[in-house]
Amino acid sequence: LVLLIFAHIGWGKPVQINPNNFRNRKLGCILVSLSGVVANFLLAFLVYPLFALVVLYVPQFGYFTSVLQSALRYVVIFSLSFIVFNLLPIYPLDGFRAIDVFCKKRGKFYWFLRSKGIFILLGLFALSFIADLAGVWFFDIFGIPIVGKKVKYLLELGICAVLFKRMSRIK
Repeated sequence: LVLLIFAHIGWGKPVQINPNNFRNRKLGCILVSLSGVVANFLLAFLVYPLFALVVLYVPQFGYFTSVLQSALRYVVIFSLSFIVFNLLPIYPLDGFRAIDVFCKKRGKFYWFLRSKGIFILLGLFALSFIADLAGVWFFDIFGIPIVGKKVKYLLELGICAVLFKRMSRIK
């Protein structure tokens, strides 16, 4: 988390593409925007059977088995969460880029989402943080804290700090 905030190691950056290089522009843009979603789905699809095998057939070896089970469970949960999160139609995310291909009219709402999408994401993270503090679970977009409340708060604050830093570069 410290490296994420201060050294920018571990922060996913958007892939820069030139849509003019595709033979079929719409199909190419959609495939690029959905490739991360498909990769997360494949990861969850491949790790879940391994998780089930470990839960059912690996005998207890002290903390090793519980750590292995927790790690595999978190990989599946986070992969599925990233799928849903990336499909949100907010500008920096892949869901917006997939929808952008089909939008011929670029009206006020489109430009609002494009210019203010990072602020909407920051608001969603802030809403999740406030919902956790207030105990209002249905406003918590990240769901039940699976890594413990303190770690989750640090992750949300770290993501907000990175978004603030990114917003300061927007002109």
